[in-house]
Amino acid sequence: ILIFEKQTDCEPFNILCIGASNTRSCAYLEHINDNLSNIYFKGTRSFNQKMFHEGRGGWHAYNYVHTYRNFCGSSPFVFPKGFEAAEYYGDMEFIDLVNDENHETYSYDGYNIPPIQEGQIYHREEKLYRHLKDGDVLVSENPEWEYRFDKYVEKYSIGKIDAVSLLFGGNDLQVCPYEESQRWIDAFIDNLEIMINGIHAYNKDIAVIVCMPLIGAEQYAWGKCIGTKGSSKMYRFHVLRATK
Repeated sequence: ILIFEKQTDCEPFNILCIGASNTRSCAYLEHINDNLSNIYFKGTRSFNQKMFHEGRGGWHAYNYVHTYRNFCGSSPFVFPKGFEAAEYYGDMEFIDLVNDENHETYSYDGYNIPPIQEGQIYHREEKLYRHLKDGDVLVSENPEWEYRFDKYVEKYSIGKIDAVSLLFGGNDLQVCPYEESQRWIDAFIDNLEIMINGIHAYNKDIAVIVCMPLIGAEQYAWGKCIGTKGSSKMYRFHVLRATK
């Protein structure tokens, strides 16, 4: 094992971490921050206004590339087709929950969403509306959606990104039956590839760090958490296959 002292004269390095609860917890972000210098975290969510990220507990890779509406928000990378990045305000139902002082903290803490501007469009109850001074108007009853990493960077003024870290697999493969293993793994990898292709379509020089799925807890904790929907042995089987 080689141990180096922390360097203090490094060039600034900008990293965007995307994932589920392991990213939301900021544990490995804190490890990066404690052991490297001049690290700048990018993202739309932060609990201390220093370590920004895209971490949402319970999410799959699928949610980030396909979901315009989920149980705790919408993907910041998914946009309605035919509109500019800055033109789309977001999912109003999610924003209402973020702004509610009595909101459920796990899902809705860490966001700083500015007020909607005149002319922006927003999503509510499966439809798109445009916000106007004289009253909001319906724009589309059945909008189409697309994953656009470039629009994400523009809309949220993310700035320079040197690397993107992806940590998924725990939720994606958690309750997969043995006989469905390869199909679930293929879908999991397909969604990671969609995410990576979108990143490199925006900037081919961004390094992508694909973190391997984490091995789960002991069976006692597993059974206490999700009952009979899965097992520690089954989950480890899928995770090791996916990693391979």
